Amino acid sequence: MNRLGLMACLLVVCTTVDARADYLTHAARASFEAHTYQREIVTFEGLAATGEAFGYLSAEGLTEKGVTFLGVIPDDFWLFVVDPAVTPEFYGWGTGAVLLGPPSWYGDGSRIEVRLPPGTTAFGTDLMSILPYAAYFDIVLATGETFTAASAEFPQRAFFGITSDAPISSVTFVAGDGALPLLDNFTIGLTAPLPPSLLLAVTGMVGVLGYRYRWSRRRNRDRDCPTKTMPA
Repeated sequence: MNRLGLMACLLVVCTTVDARADYLTHAARASFEAHTYQREIVTFEGLAATGEAFGYLSAEGLTEKGVTFLGVIPDDFWLFVVDPAVTPEFYGWGTGAVLLGPPSWYGDGSRIEVRLPPGTTAFGTDLMSILPYAAYFDIVLATGETFTAASAEFPQRAFFGITSDAPISSVTFVAGDGALPLLDNFTIGLTAPLPPSLLLAVTGMVGVLGYRYRWSRRRNRDRDCPTKTMPA
């Protein structure tokens, strides 16, 4: 097998090794960021005055950076951005304002619904809950896939993220145990097809071997076609 053929095989192997399942979950922001690029973060800062909460109580919800957040309850909407000074032991998680959604006891279907911009293949968020703290979350994609993630005791924030090989149009969050769900630092992005260092290495090797292949063909052609001499 020539070098170019060997390189093609190696490239196929690298691509196969990096192939992902439909959805890969991340319990740490560092892992999520290592698998994504072109990220945008919604921090909810500046939406509620100090010591106050601001409500988004209609079907329009809250839209920031192309992401729409809705607090859905039966026949109505209930969603707030809350400044931590309102009640520090509930909302003081160390990152400023947080998004507060409806608890399950508002009725069947109560949830935070997040609609993502077209083409989004990755999202991640800090998860918290109050009354009680450390509740689990059911996280459901528009396609029906369901995941469960645990939040943490106050004031620790948990993280949950998903990277996908296909666009994700929306996701919902429901806190268990009748808790009120809180989100912060909601991040969207694109799933990285290959780790950047591996992609650069493979691209460089293909370029070098391509050059060597062209040089080898030219040398063989010159050897097979002897130079003609001028007649005497």
